[in-house]
Amino acid sequence: MQRPKNVKTLQRFLGLANYYRRFIQGLSYLIEPLLRNLKNNQKEFLWNQEQEDAFIKIVELLSKEPILKLPDYNKQFILKTDASGFGYGGAIVQIHDGKEHPVTFFSGSFNETQRRKWNTWQKEAFAVVKGVKKYKHYLMSKPFIIITDNSALLKLLTKPAKEDTSAMIDRWRIYLQSYEFTIQHRAGDRLVIEDGLSRSINFHSISQHDIKAEQNKDSLLRCIINQFILKQNVIISEDIIKRAEFIYKFNKENFILEDGILNYVKTNKRTHANLKRVVIPNSMEEEIQTVFQINNSFKVGKSRLLLAT
Repeated sequence: MQRPKNVKTLQRFLGLANYYRRFIQGLSYLIEPLLRNLKNNQKEFLWNQEQEDAFIKIVELLSKEPILKLPDYNKQFILKTDASGFGYGGAIVQIHDGKEHPVTFFSGSFNETQRRKWNTWQKEAFAVVKGVKKYKHYLMSKPFIIITDNSALLKLLTKPAKEDTSAMIDRWRIYLQSYEFTIQHRAGDRLVIEDGLSRSINFHSISQHDIKAEQNKDSLLRCIINQFILKQNVIISEDIIKRAEFIYKFNKENFILEDGILNYVKTNKRTHANLKRVVIPNSMEEEIQTVFQINNSFKVGKSRLLLAT
């Protein structure tokens, strides 16, 4: 999740955390350093190590049990979605003891054309379709519920008026016909977690520091970063150097180093939008695939690199 940069984004994050406060022991104590920015006499936005530690701790707790639960295939799945001007997000949740518990979260951003040309209901509908496609392994086999804060979607994705439909909406509606679901409307102020996700783009408990540290431990990625991007000699086996050189040779236009983290950038030929993905070290592959169900990768020779969305 992107760190709050002002009072408005901090309030959004605190609202997200507050939604699950009954599952987080000592939340009031944890958020105290962050609350200092909401005081009337606070002139500048304060973000030092104390605020950073509080933020990281809360994000970690939001992604662990008892908040995040493993899927129970004997219970109904609920897909909750929301969209903002520049992104979308949502969660798969299930009811346990009368309370909603998320199984997994998702979020993403719209490209420049989508941000500029799509209206609100198109963005909201896209969030629903994206969520269904991402979690079809949960949703295909039994009826599920879609919850959105856009009441227009109730008819738009089922029985739209002739003047409201379009080729794109028709394609989405036809795709959804292979699933059995009901759409429910819930006011936006009750979709706190999804609304926060649609505006934050990256909700997860794995920090940039974690990824950077693990990339530097990975001999192949460390060699790509230091030997070929930073042009610094590294003490490493000849075999690793050859593999890294081969990968870099065919992907040097795609690799970028940002804040010390290796990313892979590819341009969508249809939309001309640049898609940037973090290159995931082997040590984090199982953890990230478990949380995000990511299976994006590319192979060069005998080496395969996993990419986060």
